[in-house]
Amino acid sequence: MDIDIIRMIEKAIDYRYRLERNARSWLLNEFDKRIEFRVPSSNSIAFSLDSEREKPFSFFSKSPPLHWAKICDAFLACAHEGIVYFFIIEIKSSYENECEKQLINGKLFCDWLLALCREHNYPNAEFSTASMLVWEPRERKTTRKVTSGHTSPDSLGIQQHGIVEKQGTNHFPIRFDVSNQRKIDIGELISRMNRRPRR
Repeated sequence: MDIDIIRMIEKAIDYRYRLERNARSWLLNEFDKRIEFRVPSSNSIAFSLDSEREKPFSFFSKSPPLHWAKICDAFLACAHEGIVYFFIIEIKSSYENECEKQLINGKLFCDWLLALCREHNYPNAEFSTASMLVWEPRERKTTRKVTSGHTSPDSLGIQQHGIVEKQGTNHFPIRFDVSNQRKIDIGELISRMNRRPRR
Protein backbone atom coordinates (compact mmCIF):
# COMPACT_ATOMS: atom_id res chain seq x y z
CA MET A 1 0.00 0.00 0.00
CA ASP A 2 2.80 2.46 0.80
CA ILE A 3 4.23 2.03 -2.71
CA ASP A 4 0.75 2.61 -4.20
CA ILE A 5 0.53 5.91 -2.31
CA ILE A 6 3.83 7.07 -3.83
CA ARG A 7 2.47 6.17 -7.28
CA MET A 8 -0.68 8.15 -6.54
CA ILE A 9 1.30 11.24 -5.51
CA GLU A 10 3.39 10.85 -8.69
CA LYS A 11 0.17 10.84 -10.69
CA ALA A 12 -1.14 13.93 -8.90
CA ILE A 13 1.99 16.13 -9.18
CA ASP A 14 2.79 17.37 -12.68
CA TYR A 15 6.17 16.23 -14.00
CA ARG A 16 7.54 19.76 -14.39
CA TYR A 17 7.59 20.16 -10.61
CA ARG A 18 9.72 17.06 -9.98
CA LEU A 19 13.28 17.35 -8.72
CA GLU A 20 16.12 15.95 -10.79
CA ARG A 21 16.81 12.31 -10.06
CA ASN A 22 20.05 10.34 -10.21
CA ALA A 23 19.57 6.64 -9.36
CA ARG A 24 18.50 6.62 -5.67
CA SER A 25 19.20 10.30 -5.11
CA TRP A 26 17.05 13.39 -5.58
CA LEU A 27 18.91 16.61 -6.40
CA LEU A 28 17.85 20.09 -5.32
CA ASN A 29 19.62 23.16 -6.70
CA GLU A 30 19.42 26.22 -4.47
CA PHE A 31 21.71 29.25 -4.07
CA ASP A 32 24.07 27.83 -6.74
CA LYS A 33 24.51 24.73 -4.58
CA ARG A 34 23.32 21.18 -5.17
CA ILE A 35 21.89 19.23 -2.23
CA GLU A 36 21.61 15.46 -2.67
CA PHE A 37 18.97 13.46 -0.82
CA ARG A 38 19.71 9.73 -0.93
CA VAL A 39 16.63 7.56 -0.35
CA PRO A 40 16.68 3.99 1.01
CA SER A 41 14.67 2.62 -1.94
CA SER A 42 13.45 3.65 -5.38
CA ASN A 43 9.90 4.08 -4.08
CA SER A 44 9.99 7.84 -3.59
CA ILE A 45 9.07 11.15 -5.14
CA ALA A 46 10.49 14.64 -4.64
CA PHE A 47 9.08 17.87 -6.01
CA SER A 48 9.17 21.63 -5.55
CA LEU A 49 6.45 24.26 -5.82
CA ASP A 50 8.95 27.06 -5.21
CA SER A 51 9.70 28.48 -8.65
CA GLU A 52 10.80 31.87 -9.95
CA ARG A 53 8.80 31.23 -13.13
CA GLU A 54 5.39 30.81 -11.52
CA LYS A 55 3.69 31.25 -8.16
CA PRO A 56 3.23 28.09 -6.05
CA PHE A 57 -0.52 28.72 -5.87
CA SER A 58 -1.45 30.30 -9.18
CA PHE A 59 -5.09 30.79 -8.16
CA PHE A 60 -4.03 33.34 -5.51
CA SER A 61 -4.35 37.04 -6.32
CA LYS A 62 -1.27 39.21 -6.87
CA SER A 63 -1.45 40.35 -3.25
CA PRO A 64 -2.78 37.54 -1.02
CA PRO A 65 -2.82 37.97 2.79
CA LEU A 66 0.59 38.11 4.46
CA HIS A 67 2.40 34.72 4.53
CA TRP A 68 -0.34 32.84 2.62
CA ALA A 69 1.70 32.38 -0.56
CA LYS A 70 4.96 31.32 1.10
CA ILE A 71 6.06 27.74 0.50
CA CYS A 72 9.00 25.54 1.40
CA ASP A 73 11.72 24.68 -1.13
CA ALA A 74 10.86 21.01 -1.63
CA PHE A 75 8.88 17.95 -0.57
CA LEU A 76 10.20 14.39 -0.46
CA ALA A 77 7.99 11.34 0.10
CA CYS A 78 9.51 7.91 0.60
CA ALA A 79 7.85 4.51 1.11
CA HIS A 80 9.78 2.32 3.53
CA GLU A 81 8.65 -0.83 5.33
CA GLY A 82 4.94 -0.09 5.06
CA ILE A 83 5.07 3.59 6.03
CA VAL A 84 5.17 6.73 3.88
CA TYR A 85 7.65 9.27 5.24
CA PHE A 86 7.15 12.87 4.17
CA PHE A 87 9.93 15.46 4.49
CA ILE A 88 9.19 19.17 4.20
CA ILE A 89 12.45 20.85 3.19
CA GLU A 90 13.73 24.40 3.40
CA ILE A 91 17.21 25.51 2.28
CA LYS A 92 18.76 28.62 3.84
CA SER A 93 22.05 30.40 3.28
CA SER A 94 21.33 32.76 6.18
CA TYR A 95 19.48 31.56 9.24
CA GLU A 96 16.37 33.70 9.63
CA ASN A 97 13.22 33.02 11.61
CA GLU A 98 11.22 33.63 8.42
CA CYS A 99 11.91 30.06 7.30
CA GLU A 100 9.34 28.78 9.81
CA LYS A 101 6.50 30.26 7.73
CA GLN A 102 7.62 28.37 4.62
CA LEU A 103 7.89 25.11 6.57
CA ILE A 104 4.48 25.51 8.23
CA ASN A 105 2.79 26.27 4.90
CA GLY A 106 4.55 23.24 3.44
CA LYS A 107 3.15 21.12 6.30
CA LEU A 108 -0.37 22.44 5.67
CA PHE A 109 -0.07 21.53 1.96
CA CYS A 110 1.29 18.11 2.91
CA ASP A 111 -1.63 17.54 5.33
CA TRP A 112 -4.08 18.33 2.51
CA LEU A 113 -2.33 15.98 0.08
CA LEU A 114 -2.23 13.13 2.58
CA ALA A 115 -5.85 13.77 3.59
CA LEU A 116 -6.84 13.22 -0.05
CA CYS A 117 -5.00 9.88 -0.01
CA ARG A 118 -6.86 8.78 3.11
CA GLU A 119 -10.26 10.09 2.02
CA HIS A 120 -10.38 8.63 -1.48
CA ASN A 121 -8.07 5.62 -1.51
CA TYR A 122 -6.29 4.46 1.65
CA PRO A 123 -8.16 5.31 4.89
CA ASN A 124 -5.70 3.31 7.01
CA ALA A 125 -2.54 4.67 5.43
CA GLU A 126 0.28 5.36 7.88
CA PHE A 127 2.32 8.54 7.45
CA SER A 128 5.21 10.08 9.33
CA THR A 129 6.12 13.72 8.67
CA ALA A 130 9.19 15.81 9.56
CA SER A 131 10.57 19.22 8.72
CA MET A 132 14.14 19.56 7.46
CA LEU A 133 15.99 22.87 7.56
CA VAL A 134 19.21 22.66 5.54
CA TRP A 135 21.50 25.53 6.49
CA GLU A 136 24.68 26.45 4.66
CA PRO A 137 26.13 29.97 4.41
CA ARG A 138 27.03 31.36 1.00
CA GLU A 139 30.52 32.10 2.28
CA ARG A 140 32.06 30.22 5.16
CA LYS A 141 33.93 32.49 7.55
CA THR A 142 36.39 31.72 10.29
CA THR A 143 34.96 34.39 12.57
CA ARG A 144 31.46 34.28 13.96
CA LYS A 145 29.41 37.41 13.70
CA VAL A 146 25.80 38.42 14.24
CA THR A 147 24.57 41.18 11.93
CA SER A 148 21.39 43.18 12.16
CA GLY A 149 18.37 41.23 10.92
CA HIS A 150 20.22 37.89 10.81
CA THR A 151 20.71 35.34 13.56
CA SER A 152 23.83 33.25 13.82
CA PRO A 153 23.40 29.46 13.85
CA ASP A 154 25.35 29.24 17.11
CA SER A 155 22.85 31.40 18.97
CA LEU A 156 20.01 29.10 17.84
CA GLY A 157 21.73 25.87 18.86
CA ILE A 158 22.67 24.72 15.35
CA GLN A 159 25.97 22.93 15.17
CA GLN A 160 28.42 23.85 12.43
CA HIS A 161 28.24 20.48 10.65
CA GLY A 162 25.88 17.52 10.74
CA ILE A 163 22.28 16.68 11.61
CA VAL A 164 20.53 17.69 14.82
CA GLU A 165 17.05 16.74 16.03
CA LYS A 166 15.24 19.80 17.34
CA GLN A 167 12.48 20.07 19.91
CA GLY A 168 9.08 19.35 18.39
CA THR A 169 6.37 21.96 17.83
CA ASN A 170 2.61 21.86 17.34
CA HIS A 171 3.17 21.60 13.58
CA PHE A 172 6.23 19.34 13.61
CA PRO A 173 6.67 16.65 16.25
CA ILE A 174 9.92 15.79 14.45
CA ARG A 175 12.33 18.49 13.19
CA PHE A 176 15.80 18.17 11.72
CA ASP A 177 18.43 20.87 11.27
CA VAL A 178 21.17 19.98 8.78
CA SER A 179 24.29 22.13 8.72
CA ASN A 180 26.95 22.33 5.98
CA GLN A 181 26.09 18.91 4.57
CA ARG A 182 25.26 18.50 0.87
CA LYS A 183 24.64 14.75 0.91
CA ILE A 184 21.79 13.77 3.19
CA ASP A 185 20.93 10.14 3.94
CA ILE A 186 17.13 9.90 4.20
CA GLY A 187 17.46 6.35 5.57
CA GLU A 188 19.33 7.74 8.59
CA LEU A 189 16.57 10.28 9.22
CA ILE A 190 13.90 7.57 8.93
CA SER A 191 15.75 5.52 11.57
CA ARG A 192 15.67 8.51 13.90
CA MET A 193 11.98 9.14 13.19
CA ASN A 194 11.12 5.56 14.10
CA ARG A 195 12.41 6.18 17.60
CA ARG A 196 9.82 8.94 18.07
CA PRO A 197 5.98 8.80 18.34
CA ARG A 198 4.31 9.27 14.93
CA ARG A 199 1.75 11.98 14.20
